[in-house]
Amino acid sequence: MLPLLAGKLKSKDLMMHEETCLRLMKEVGIADLKNKYPFQVSGGEAQRASLVRALMNSPSIILADEPTGALDSANASLLADLLIKMNKDHGVTIITATHSQLLAGKMAKRVSLENGSLI
Repeated sequence: MLPLLAGKLKSKDLMMHEETCLRLMKEVGIADLKNKYPFQVSGGEAQRASLVRALMNSPSIILADEPTGALDSANASLLADLLIKMNKDHGVTIITATHSQLLAGKMAKRVSLENGSLI
């Protein structure tokens, strides 16, 4: 909900957005973390919370820099699948910078950078 607090929304509007937030949290499997502090969640859970936070303002594009870089392979695969799902379900364009072949391989379009040139 943090991105919305800066917008000075009325409490009625905040309640509507809270429902959206809870729906997104359920969608990515972290609804049980609603009342947890950042130090109480795992790296994978924190990455999924970041995805929910990014979606709260209904963006048309999400820029993700190494979104799976600090995750183990199971959580990296889960997050990659969630990014694809968000693209399909919410129509949001996902642009990632990654060294992960697993993540890059799941993207619909890929562009590589080699020696300063796009390939």
